Amino acid sequence: MIAFLRGKLAAESTGKVVLDVNGVGYQLLVSSATLADMPPVGEEVFLHTHMVVREDSMQLYGFKTEEELFIFTAVLGVSGVGPKGALSLLSTYQPGSIREIMANEDVTALTKVSGIGKKTAQRLILELKDKLGSIPAAAKKTAPNIKHQGSMHRDAEFALMALGYSQSEAAEAVKLACADSSNPPDVSALVKSALKYLMKEQR
Repeated sequence: MIAFLRGKLAAESTGKVVLDVNGVGYQLLVSSATLADMPPVGEEVFLHTHMVVREDSMQLYGFKTEEELFIFTAVLGVSGVGPKGALSLLSTYQPGSIREIMANEDVTALTKVSGIGKKTAQRLILELKDKLGSIPAAAKKTAPNIKHQGSMHRDAEFALMALGYSQSEAAEAVKLACADSSNPPDVSALVKSALKYLMKEQR
């Protein structure tokens, strides 16, 4: 079992990176959040890893933080959710937001993730709500603050990157979307607003 890899970033593309570890190239599938945190090619990278072995393939998955790895493996333990769905969840929401979604039993938020339907979302909440930990009641009642908004903005950027946009494009679109409303209602609305700006630029 490969627990982690430390090496130079040899290449990166949508959803994957290649690490040069002592002359051996390891390809790892990664979330949008981990990909966005990659240094320039040639610099050293440390990634926690999880290997998925199937009859016809073996695939390594890489994570910048242990929290991402923990959530990935927890989601894999839920019937009906494979590595693709688990990675898609981490590419749509940050770990903290995923914990909040589970604690609030937000089925709607989970169904916004590619490959996760209503039944699967309900199963995820049922099996992971307690495992991922709940948010203190006081935190749920607290009005959105600057820190919360920053997290929401990052989640929106990651969601746009999961759709194929670059980090700079996503960040600029979210910035423009926020200028229209000082208090966007949620990540989904912010993403929709940002997409309008991105679509205009493509015309």
